[in-house]
Amino acid sequence: QCDWSSDVCSSDLALWYVKTYGLPYHISFDHDLGMNHDPSASIVPREFTGYDFAKWFCIYVLNTGLDLPADFGYTVHSANPVGAANIRAYMENFLKDGYVSG
Repeated sequence: QCDWSSDVCSSDLALWYVKTYGLPYHISFDHDLGMNHDPSASIVPREFTGYDFAKWFCIYVLNTGLDLPADFGYTVHSANPVGAANIRAYMENFLKDGYVSG
């Protein structure tokens, strides 16, 4: 069972949670999330990585005009060093552009 406050356990759950409950205060990324089962995402299911989720999340924030919580934070706990570095770089570039409220 997933506790959103500690992990993004699957791509489906992460997408559903953000769309349903709004922006979280913290995301704990893992690069290797497994297959994406969202039929609207693609014709053929494919691996939907933590990096894919980070990109989706940032675009979602921009497209909805929502502000991240003032104390928003994230961690990356992936065993995939290249994937982890990509997530960190993407998130840092997004955050340095001032998309956190407060």
